Amino acid sequence: MCCFPGGRRWPEHWLPGLTRDLQDRSAVLSGPGQFVQYPDGWSQVQEHPLLTASGPLLASRIRARFLALPNVSTRRSLVTGLEYRDGRVTAVRYRSGQADHVLPADLVVDAMGRASRLARPRWLRCSPR
Repeated sequence: MCCFPGGRRWPEHWLPGLTRDLQDRSAVLSGPGQFVQYPDGWSQVQEHPLLTASGPLLASRIRARFLALPNVSTRRSLVTGLEYRDGRVTAVRYRSGQADHVLPADLVVDAMGRASRLARPRWLRCSPR
């Protein structure tokens, strides 16, 4: 995975030192003027610094950095729905064991990738069921 300067700006803004953290774990930041060879055989001299890291490395470091924040937590549970107010998500409904819970939230991040239930249209509505 390559991160061009614009693609590094916001992650670095929210997680200062992320680029250095990734470099310490094998990511490569190549400077302007260096030769780049692309998988399809094209090559060129790059004009901007380019960070190259594997997708799993990038995901694991971002996850670790967020989980280190004092106001971020995770829960192992089954999300059963979202609650809305004024057109925005305000809470997550989930089941832990046999009990149902509601967790108020200012920010909800779905990091399930292709397994995400948010891909189901009924969850994307901005109104309660």
